[in-house]
Amino acid sequence: MKTTQFNSLFIEAKHEVPSPHHKVMIVMHGLGDCKESYLPFIGEINVTGLAYVLIDAPRPYPIGSSWYDLPPANPMIGVKESSDKVIKLIEELKASGYQNDDIFLCGFSQGGCIALHTFFNYNHKLGGVVALSPRVFYSELNKSLSDQAKKTPLFMAHGEFDPVIPYTEVSEAQHLIREQGLDVSFYAYEMEHEIDPIEMKDLREWLNEYL
Repeated sequence: MKTTQFNSLFIEAKHEVPSPHHKVMIVMHGLGDCKESYLPFIGEINVTGLAYVLIDAPRPYPIGSSWYDLPPANPMIGVKESSDKVIKLIEELKASGYQNDDIFLCGFSQGGCIALHTFFNYNHKLGGVVALSPRVFYSELNKSLSDQAKKTPLFMAHGEFDPVIPYTEVSEAQHLIREQGLDVSFYAYEMEHEIDPIEMKDLREWLNEYL
């Protein structure tokens, strides 16, 4: 499948038995990275019936690309532009036959930020949202969600020793998101700004609940 919004890579779902239907996860990398770096990541997820759309962030960066500019620039300009593009990608997936419940958003660091902001701006139920070590601009997420959107499950995870995005910021943000009536599964790990094998195991188990 080709998309018009991003430089993307589509990975077909695997099935234990032939199936005409599956779900799809949009995967977003962190700052200065690229979609190809997440091929091992989706290999580790290793669940049946889940396809993947790996996408490159739209903004150039000295190495790789970014979803938004860092301060002193206003990051929210890029957050909105990137989120709007992901929403258009969601609509493309729906036009190709997926339903809202079939679509998951997943991102690490800046990508996790875009996963959260896209969901809150889209304001419809999705299959799920995965935010791994995300930057969270909570003031921009403090908005009313529809009752249907609130049925979307969220997986959030962060490293207790993260030197890039403080653990306390994300821990507090997930509490505030939970207070809005969302089902948030929050995991803390003894790690820095990275993705941990135990985290992957927990994510795999969480995904299997909703596939």
